[in-house]
Amino acid sequence: MPADSQSVPFFVHIPKAAGSTIRALISLNYDSNRVLSVYGNFPQIVATLADNIGNKDRFDLIQGHMPYGSHYQLNIRNPRYFVFLRDPVERMFSDIAYSIRSPHHGFHHMLAGEGRTQAEILDIAKGIHYYRNNMTNYISGLYFTRQADLSDLHRAIDNLWKSELVGLSSTFEESLLVMAKLLGWKKVIAERLNTSPGKIEITDELRASANQVLTLDHALYAVARDISEQKIGKYGSFLKEAAEQLREIYRAQKKLAPEREYEGHMVGEELPLHEQLEAMVSASSPLGRWINEITPATPIRR
Repeated sequence: MPADSQSVPFFVHIPKAAGSTIRALISLNYDSNRVLSVYGNFPQIVATLADNIGNKDRFDLIQGHMPYGSHYQLNIRNPRYFVFLRDPVERMFSDIAYSIRSPHHGFHHMLAGEGRTQAEILDIAKGIHYYRNNMTNYISGLYFTRQADLSDLHRAIDNLWKSELVGLSSTFEESLLVMAKLLGWKKVIAERLNTSPGKIEITDELRASANQVLTLDHALYAVARDISEQKIGKYGSFLKEAAEQLREIYRAQKKLAPEREYEGHMVGEELPLHEQLEAMVSASSPLGRWINEITPATPIRR
């Protein structure tokens, strides 16, 4: 999909795929009143989009746990899609862990509880539609309205190719910096947020069990890696050097505020460490030069 500075960007926030940090950057680069955030269950998402069709010209960016294709409901003809994907098994276990520690999560009551083994919790999750090929559901636009099949995978792959950026959690800093360049974001340093407090040990047995309900997601992720390598690889060593500097800033954040990375963020909320982290970047450094070369975006005004 060709870039168009006057087309509306859509960020499809797949759960547990680095979306909270992207939301923090959205807060830094947009007036929060001109960002449409779309969250909730399926009826709520449909209703939010329907309620805003008359307001679509008010928004410079649309983001949320919404399916690819949400632009149709807003009658936007030329959307710019940005998506981030993650290793399917790692994403699934991170999402399960998040639901267990978050009482507001829709599946907390099913997965939380004392005395259960990881295998028992996984078996419960495998029976929940939401955890089965989650990324394929989001990117195909199916959004859990039925079980995903091969045609949904093919549609999801086609949507990846239509996207302006396919980012990966495994190359998050590189993906983030390219997203900033494409969207004209001059603010590219925000706290790393909503990471899991403690790494889950995924044994071979657990991985094999989870893979039983992630066949389509693995195929989708393989294509995503190939697309990402093609689109991001063209920036060469300059991007790698800038991304490594950004990773170093995230490591510095751990020392400044060890617990901050476990906190969430919604668009418009304060970012207390932002200025302190931003001050670590000199204009002559790789990251400073990357930022300086970004052409600022012109807000969409119709």
